[in-house]
Amino acid sequence: MIMPAANRLRLIGNSGELRPFCGKELCLNLLRSFLASGLREESWVAEDLALAVEYTLEHGSRESGVYSESELNSMVIKVLEQTGYPEVAARFSSDANVAIVKCFPEPETLKPILRRHLAVQPETADLLAGKTAAACHAMGLKTITPALAVELAKALHDKQEQIMPEPARTTRVRGNTPWLISAEKLIANLPEISHNMIDNGILCVYGVSRMFPSLRVKCSLDEIALELRLEPPITEMMLFPALNRAAEAIDGIVLTAERLSQNESLPLVLEMDRPNDFAENWLDIFGKTGIEAIAPLTQSLAEMLRHPPFKII
Repeated sequence: MIMPAANRLRLIGNSGELRPFCGKELCLNLLRSFLASGLREESWVAEDLALAVEYTLEHGSRESGVYSESELNSMVIKVLEQTGYPEVAARFSSDANVAIVKCFPEPETLKPILRRHLAVQPETADLLAGKTAAACHAMGLKTITPALAVELAKALHDKQEQIMPEPARTTRVRGNTPWLISAEKLIANLPEISHNMIDNGILCVYGVSRMFPSLRVKCSLDEIALELRLEPPITEMMLFPALNRAAEAIDGIVLTAERLSQNESLPLVLEMDRPNDFAENWLDIFGKTGIEAIAPLTQSLAEMLRHPPFKII
């Protein structure tokens, strides 16, 4: 099943609280750092960098999908420095400072923390609590943050789990345009079926990003329903034939983008156009938001693609 990365990724804060990773939140924090550094014209990097970090975490070796906020911030800072934005990295580092909550490294204190944040049996978590407390005492640590306790317990349990993935391949972009391959160049080289779907407003392409080489394609379910001359309310099954053609067209776009960029594994971001409006106007579905409102359709489209998207938004 194709799931948005943010549904799987989670972060542990310094207080020990576990929360879902939010790509939009990271993008906004980066945007603020760019603006605060006086780099408004290059603030387009924020969205690409947020995608690069999310892609890296999603494809890392941790099956749990759980990372600490400090690990996330370290990766962001590293990528900013690699891509030529040391002042933004410094600003982001300063803004990321949070109040630090600490606890005593005693087994009874650590047991509930590790039970909550480790994907292990309760008895294993309790055993690791004892080992973690002993390790802290051996190092002379009188207090410890919950996040550090979790990371230390993971290291004691499984060293492989602690390997932090290297940031996704990025390019030094300062002073350059956002696009490695412009939308105009991409469209000019597309196969006929992809061209037709763009002309009909069903698909829209944004080109290949320069900083984090990736491809974003927008799909309009409204335009598919209108092309089929359907009348609301409709069922998902009524769109399946057109979804298959849309999948073929998207695959054509991906293949063309990979050929032009000389990158055989471009990450694909699939953007659904106004999912809430489509759900309400065509499916008579109310009360759900975003991709959740059209989940059966997005899932079916993703499964039809030969190039599955890394993220659906």
